[in-house]
Amino acid sequence: YCGDSSKVTIDKCDCSKNKWCGIANFQNSETKINESKCYENEQHGIYCGDSSKVTIDKCDCSKNKWCGISNLQNTETKINDSKCYENEKHGIYCGDSSKVIIDKCDCSKNKLKDIAKQNDCSVM
Repeated sequence: YCGDSSKVTIDKCDCSKNKWCGIANFQNSETKINESKCYENEQHGIYCGDSSKVTIDKCDCSKNKWCGISNLQNTETKINDSKCYENEKHGIYCGDSSKVIIDKCDCSKNKLKDIAKQNDCSVM
């Protein structure tokens, strides 16, 4: 959990098989997540919400009960060279005025959409 305007770097972590999310970002946090695994969580692999700014690089966010990476509540997220596959909902979900940049990601075989966009968000 990254919140309360914290600045956090997460490198090469295994954040899997949790009852909620692998990694959660809230309350204006600034988080860099590098070469980490967030799979088989009860909700999202990585959750970005509440005006957080998150950079995700070379992460595996697969086989989660909800989404691989979820972006809500006016977040700014950059997702580079990451894998979001075989999630129960979406590979990457973007909503609620979030700004998301996706580059060189493998989003495939998700049950709903590989990349889902709703509620006035921008995806590049």
